[in-house]
Amino acid sequence: MKTLTFFNEKGGSGKSTFCLMMASWLRYKVGARVAVLDLDDPMHSIHELRQVDLECLKSSSKEFMKFVPEGTDPSRDWYPVIPAAVDGGEKDQLMLESLVKQLGSDYDYILLDFGGSFSDGDTVIRFLRSHMLDFMVIPIYSDETVLLSALELCYRASLHGQRKAVFWNRVTRSERPDGERDRLRPLSELFTNEGYDLLDTMIPDLVMFRRDPRTWRFIRSTACWPQRNIDALCPELEHLFQEIRVILDNQE
Repeated sequence: MKTLTFFNEKGGSGKSTFCLMMASWLRYKVGARVAVLDLDDPMHSIHELRQVDLECLKSSSKEFMKFVPEGTDPSRDWYPVIPAAVDGGEKDQLMLESLVKQLGSDYDYILLDFGGSFSDGDTVIRFLRSHMLDFMVIPIYSDETVLLSALELCYRASLHGQRKAVFWNRVTRSERPDGERDRLRPLSELFTNEGYDLLDTMIPDLVMFRRDPRTWRFIRSTACWPQRNIDALCPELEHLFQEIRVILDNQE
């Protein structure tokens, strides 16, 4: 069993979105056994989207049902999304660690979605100290606050020996590499020069990341992997997830 998180303390970086989409890709495209711990208390955005997916299934939403196999049983075919309150300090931490260990016998991957804060006592810090995360993936985009925050995050994660990598998200058309010209290279070097791994895949800035199965051409869902929409709107997603999976599966 491998444990994974997408994390950045800056709101809007995409941590919850990538967490749920990679879980869906692993479960519905790859066929792996997956569980998600939604520790983003009190938001619980992944658990909230699961409720939306349930509503779409009950109402037979036209767009949604194109991607859900007929006869899907939520208790059997969907991966579990487990929300948890995490403000109880070390007591909560011991319970979460015990839960992760118990899930390890039934699942290949556990994805954890943390709240955005990165202060002493926060759940993500406690997981770093307990060395229970196999991999931390850090989405970044060309915003000064985001980049400085991510650099500090990489540094503090390194102090705990945490395996991690950053990748470019919300890349605009003008920022995409074009031949010899790469506008993001100087910013990428802020990380690579410090020895922090940078993934190859760049994810474009898409409004579709904010759509759910009640809307047209969604790509976010906890209940299916909308392959045709992914192919048409953001094939880079699968490249990113494949890149991460190779790193995870090659870890000792």
